[in-house]
Amino acid sequence: MQTIPTFIYSMINCKCLLSSGDTGESVSPPKIASSPTSSTVREYNSASFRCKAEGLPIPVITWYRNGSSLIVRDRHTAQPNNTLLLRNVTFSDHGTYTCLASSVLGNDSVSAILTVQVPVKITQGPKSTAIEGSDLRLICAATGQPKPSISWERLGSTLDTKRLIVDGATFILKSSKVSDSGTYSCRAENLINFETASGSVVVVPKLHFTVSPPQNVTIFAVETSVVVTWSRSNGPQLTARHRTLANGSLVIEKASLADQSTYICTARNFLASLNFRVGVNIYFPSSCSEIKRAGFSERKMYLISPKGLTPFAVHCDMRDKNGIGVTVFGTLVSGFENPGT
Repeated sequence: MQTIPTFIYSMINCKCLLSSGDTGESVSPPKIASSPTSSTVREYNSASFRCKAEGLPIPVITWYRNGSSLIVRDRHTAQPNNTLLLRNVTFSDHGTYTCLASSVLGNDSVSAILTVQVPVKITQGPKSTAIEGSDLRLICAATGQPKPSISWERLGSTLDTKRLIVDGATFILKSSKVSDSGTYSCRAENLINFETASGSVVVVPKLHFTVSPPQNVTIFAVETSVVVTWSRSNGPQLTARHRTLANGSLVIEKASLADQSTYICTARNFLASLNFRVGVNIYFPSSCSEIKRAGFSERKMYLISPKGLTPFAVHCDMRDKNGIGVTVFGTLVSGFENPGT
């Protein structure tokens, strides 16, 4: 058998002579023989691209979308005849598809465009409330491919084109009037279908005064409440034992000779004040019986002043003795029932 001569892979159209003298197949770089064609399909339909390549060794076909390698699985499948099948296409599938044929001798590629048409769908219809004199603004938002065109109308009336500005999905009516209230409709349309939507528009009258108030008003503030306070005309200031009640009364708790004085009651309001003097004399009972008649029943030490003498402390036994309080002179000794014993 004749030895096959060594050849370089980069050689093109190299022919090998077999031992029988026959000429073998020629090696050649990849070449696209049948190119995929661009197509337009509607959303959720199927699309396919066929790509046939020649060359020896047999080229490997790889698919790309928008320059990135396409993962062939799920909705995207490669058929045995080098056809790429796309099922249930969505708008995300649109773009440029490239067929790349490659082998050790090189590569060849060709591209085709897939256009996905999407029906029109209005996602926001016209509806608004405006104040008289302000600009009335309406929005008609719609999706679809090709991009839908938007048209406007007012049901039952014509539009005032002199005040109207339309910029695609935006409708602006300058200096709105109450008479602009009504039903407005928009129509979104592309090559596949169209949709309409309508909504109510209310223009509220601008507020205004039927009777205008004066620009400046003077109000005289009159304080009607009266505040009552107490003070002493001389001597020490009032302490926590001296309490002024809500009705203006003065209460002296645990009164002593030190509280004997002239007290001043002052009443004030927003416009004026009034003073009134009250003399307070501290009186000491002459006996325990007098203390008991005054309503005191506790057995303890009290100050008494019999016949105007200097007050001194005694123990008063307030147990019932025919209504008489017993005055005991002396000292209460612990352990004895009767004081002074």
